Order: sequence, then structure tokens, then C-alpha cells
Amino acid sequence: MLTIVLTEASFRCLQEGLSQQSPASKALSNARHVEGSVRNSGTAVVTCELQDAETLLTVAERSCHAAIIDIKTAIIQEKRKPKD
Repeated sequence: MLTIVLTEASFRCLQEGLSQQSPASKALSNARHVEGSVRNSGTAVVTCELQDAETLLTVAERSCHAAIIDIKTAIIQEKRKPKD
């Protein structure tokens, strides 16, 4: 499992670009939302499998460019974890 931290705007963009039938959609629906401050509208913390993160990356590359770096960072960190 990996964790992706997104702005609320990026989170909403991914929701709109993802089919409700997609397994990655479940990961978004289970996201934890953290309230922001005056400067920050908040964040969404998405915990998902690597395959779902790669699906989210595909959606981001198509229509949610602001989310790309956050998703790629989470994927890279997951791939660098030592295997058991």
C-alpha cells in the first residue's frame, strides 16, 4: 500500500476524470480529508495499491496535471521500499 497526498483541487479533478467502476475510484472514495488553513484549502490522503496509483497517474496525465508530481512521488517511494 502507498499513500498519496493531494490538494483538494487535484483530488476533485481525479474524481471527475475517473470512472465510478474503476477500482481506483474506491481508493478515492476512502480518502481521508484534512482541513486546511486560510492559505490552504486542505488535502486528501489517498491510500491505495500500486496498480490503483498507476491508474490515477494515467488520469492525472490526461486531465489533472497538478496531481502528477504527487502521484509520481508516491509511486517512486513505494518502488524503492525494500521487499520482504
